[in-house]
Amino acid sequence: MREILFRAKSVDYGEWKVGGIYQEPKNEIKEGLVYIISGSLTSLGNGWVVDPSTLGQYTGVTDRIGNKIFEGDILMTEYGPGELKWHDRGLTGWLIEFKDKRLLLQSGKDYEVIGNIYETKEVMYESRR
Repeated sequence: MREILFRAKSVDYGEWKVGGIYQEPKNEIKEGLVYIISGSLTSLGNGWVVDPSTLGQYTGVTDRIGNKIFEGDILMTEYGPGELKWHDRGLTGWLIEFKDKRLLLQSGKDYEVIGNIYETKEVMYESRR
């Protein structure tokens, strides 16, 4: 069975949290919250309120040194750094986007995670100058 994980930054301390996801419904009184949860539905571990704008899903692929690759990661490739995104139009799947091309993520053995768009997006722009 494939591993289904999400990653997001906690709103309390800005730390990255990895685990399952739970979204609290929004109502008239309060805004809905998004949680990353460790454990399982039958045995809940810790839960952290996270910033939904930093939420990314695990691709099921690791890079050449064993790091899990998540949506929003910046990967170093033979073409330079590219941003990993999910696409469901045209090419469907996890794509590494560059200024002028896209690569379908099939295996991580040729790539290395060098950052993410939330903390190190400048890596992308520095390479395009």
